[in-house]
Amino acid sequence: MKPNILIIDDEAYNLDALERIFRKKYHIFRAENGKDALDIIRTQSIDVILSDQRMPGLTGVEVLKQSLEFQPDASRILLTGFTDLDSVVKSINDAKIQLYLTKPWDNTQLELSIEKAAEAAMMRKELKIKNKELETAYQNLSELDQAKSNFVIMINHELKTPLTSISSYLQLLKEEIHDGEQKTMLNGIEAGYDRLQKLIDDTLIIIKSQTDNLTLQKKSVSMKDTLTNIISSLQPELDKKSISLDFKAEDSFIDADANLITRALHELVKNAIKYSPNGEAININWSANKVSIKNIGHLDEEKIAKIFKPFYVDPSIMNHSNSTGLGISLSQAILKAHNTQLQISSQNNTVEASIQF
Repeated sequence: MKPNILIIDDEAYNLDALERIFRKKYHIFRAENGKDALDIIRTQSIDVILSDQRMPGLTGVEVLKQSLEFQPDASRILLTGFTDLDSVVKSINDAKIQLYLTKPWDNTQLELSIEKAAEAAMMRKELKIKNKELETAYQNLSELDQAKSNFVIMINHELKTPLTSISSYLQLLKEEIHDGEQKTMLNGIEAGYDRLQKLIDDTLIIIKSQTDNLTLQKKSVSMKDTLTNIISSLQPELDKKSISLDFKAEDSFIDADANLITRALHELVKNAIKYSPNGEAININWSANKVSIKNIGHLDEEKIAKIFKPFYVDPSIMNHSNSTGLGISLSQAILKAHNTQLQISSQNNTVEASIQF
């Protein structure tokens, strides 16, 4: 499609001459005065406005200035005589004039100037369209993300009600059933219940953190005691893989939600145990308000990037694991609510997860 050019000049022979120069490459609109020019500007899409300065009624600068309201993306070029230069230069910013050319004009220079002006105008319009499309897409994504969060919260809420009933029935059955095989089956049901309950709780924490609705019950928390208790609870898993533990901790405190911070750190230590080879060592250190958990292993940059995506799920849960697979996402959500974040690095066959409080 040809760019649209509006040529404004009160002398018909100038309009004819300019139209002959540009009609092959451009769609031409023409006006002999400012009033007619503004009528065109209000009703047509114009890419370049080329106006003479000295005309009866409105001057070229006045027309170009008023055109800003209706054609903000158009390129504006002013044709002027030497005697008008002082007044033009003073007004050039008000009218956002990209270029002014003196009469008599050089055809080659004028053609080149119009070509560049048309390209610039069309690029501005295209950029505005693209920006609008991006804004719309972003708005749609935001609405979709909010709808997803609302849906997950609703589903979790609906699941909690029957789970409460299941829990009550399980307790009654445990009191009544004494047969060994039936108790084994009941234990399997209870394990499934526990996993589903944890999945709901983990998901709600992640969603609430993403929407800044996670409420913290902060108090002074001993990190040394917290990590000691976590290690103690995971000792069977350490023993199962013959993993040794090097644990060092300062006796210092942070202001945090004790239950949530314990859950976050528990997931990280558990993750280190899970991916450590049998018989290796894990190093856990707490000093200078920083937790560091190191284990033998390797993560490439692509895998690390995936880990930091919202709702990252450990693929290994597909292999009938008892975990929900949301451990890292859960830890990150809790840390976000505490105004900090998880850092993961991998070098020299060592993976380090660290948090600066």
